[in-house]
Amino acid sequence: MGAVMSGYLESPVTEKEVIDGISKLGLKYGASSMQGWRVANEDAMSCVPDLTDNSALFAVYDGHGGGEVALYVAKYLPMLLKTQYDFTDGKIEQALKTTFLAVDKQIVLEETADELQTLAGTKGDDEDEEGMEDKIKECEELNEEAQLPLVDLLAKYKQKFKECMEEEMAEKEGNFEGSGKGKKAKVEVPDILQGGGEPASAGSAANGKEIVKNGVRIQDKDSESESSSPSKKNGADETTANGDESKNGEGEEESDEEEEEEAEMTDEDDSDEEGSEEGSSEEDSDDDDVPPEFDEREGYGSGTTACVAVIQEGVITVANVGDSRCVVCTKDGVAVDLSEDHKPESEIEKTRVEKAGGKITKDGRVNGGLNLSRALGDHQYKQNTDLPPEEQMISPMPDLQTHTIAESDEFMLIACDGIWNVLTSDAAISFIREQIAEAKAGDKCSKTWLSDIAGQLMEKCMAPDTSGDGTGCDNMTCLIVLLNQDTSKDVQKRKMSGQADTPEAKKSKSS
Repeated sequence: MGAVMSGYLESPVTEKEVIDGISKLGLKYGASSMQGWRVANEDAMSCVPDLTDNSALFAVYDGHGGGEVALYVAKYLPMLLKTQYDFTDGKIEQALKTTFLAVDKQIVLEETADELQTLAGTKGDDEDEEGMEDKIKECEELNEEAQLPLVDLLAKYKQKFKECMEEEMAEKEGNFEGSGKGKKAKVEVPDILQGGGEPASAGSAANGKEIVKNGVRIQDKDSESESSSPSKKNGADETTANGDESKNGEGEEESDEEEEEEAEMTDEDDSDEEGSEEGSSEEDSDDDDVPPEFDEREGYGSGTTACVAVIQEGVITVANVGDSRCVVCTKDGVAVDLSEDHKPESEIEKTRVEKAGGKITKDGRVNGGLNLSRALGDHQYKQNTDLPPEEQMISPMPDLQTHTIAESDEFMLIACDGIWNVLTSDAAISFIREQIAEAKAGDKCSKTWLSDIAGQLMEKCMAPDTSGDGTGCDNMTCLIVLLNQDTSKDVQKRKMSGQADTPEAKKSKSS
C-alpha cells in the first residue's frame, strides 16, 4: 500500500490472476491477485514450490508508487536467496537478511534502471522499435555500399556531405531570420565606445545618469538630479581653478540631504530583513508538515512490501518488511501471526525514522508520504549517508520469525494489507477454514479450489463502492498453502497425466 491514495475506477476490475500447484514436499497451494477499484494492480507474488530439493518459497509483494519494484523483487529475490552461502549451510534467517539488503541495493543500480522502466511501462516500446528499424536500415545501406566501386562510393559521400552542409546552413539562416530562435540581439553600442573615449553628450546626460552594463546603455532615473546638477561632472565634484567649492554652496546641502535619505533607506532595509527573517522562521515551522520534493524515478519514488515464507525440513521461516502479513492456522482454527506490520506509529519504527532525519506526520506517514516504515525500494527515503541501510527512514531490513510445523497445523495464509485493513487474522483464518471444510465435504477440491477460496476471500473484503475511507478499495493478493495434507494421490495423478509439479498460472473472470 504505502503511498497516499490516488483515484479509483468507476467500477472494480474483478478479473484475477491465479496460481495453483503442488510441490515435491507435499505442499498444495493456491494464490489469487485482483486489481479491484484501483487504477492498476501493483501487487506481485512468488510461488516457488521447489526452490531446492528440500525447500519451497511463497511470498506476497504489495507495491506502491508503481508495480515495477514488486515485479522486480518477485523475479529476483528467490534467485538471489538460493545463491547465498548461508542458505546452502542451512542458515535461512541470515540468508534472508542478506538477500533483502542485496535486492534492495540492486534496485537502484544503473544496470537495473532499464528493466524497471520496462516493468513500469515508462520505457517507450515505440522508441525501441524505431531504433531497431534504424539499425536494420543502416545495416542494409552498409551492405549495399560494400558492393559499390570506390569511385561511386566517394561520389555518393561527396553528395551526402554537400546536402548536409546545405541543410545546416539553411537551418542557421532560419534560426536568425525566422521565428526568432537564436536571433541576433540588437544592442545599442554606447557613444563612449564609438567615439574613441569621448564622454557622453550633455543632451544625453540631461535625461539621467547613463550606466553601461553588458554593452547596453541604461538610464538611472534615481540619479537624474545628480547627473543634471552643475556641481557634478563625470562623477566628480566640480571645483574652481583655485580649488574653492561651488559659488552657492548648494552642493554641500544636497550632499547632506542625500546622506540622510540613504540612512533612512538603510534603516528600512534592515527592518525589512528582520521581518523577513521572522517570517521565514514562521514559514519553516509551517513547512514541517509539507512533504519533501518527490523523486519519481523507479526505485526511488516506488517500492514494495515483502512477506516471504521459506519452508524447509518442517520449519517455516518468515522474513517481512512492510504491512503484508503471514498467518498460520493451527489446531481448532487458532490464528498465529508469523510477521509484524511495520507502521510508523510503532515506537521502535518512530525512533528509527526520527534518528534518520524523518518525521511522522499526524496522519501516520513518514515525511507525509509512506504509511509504512519498512520496504524494498523507496530510496528517496534512504539518502542519509551517515547511516547503514537498516537504519534509514524506510528500512529494508526484515523482521524474522520461525514456526515449526505441528501435525495439527492446517494451512498458512500470506496476504497484503488490502485484506488486513478489512479483516483481522482470526476472521480471515475462520473464513478460509470454513471454505476448505465445505469444499472437502462436497468433493469440490478441483485443481483451482485453493485459488478459488483465495478469490472468495478477496471478494468478501472488496468494498461495494468507493464512498468510504478507502477500506476495501485496495489491490488484493492472498496465497494459501495447505500443511500436513495427504497430496500423494494428487502428485501421482499429475505424473500420470504428464503434468510437471510446477505452478499453473492463469487468469479467470469473476462477476
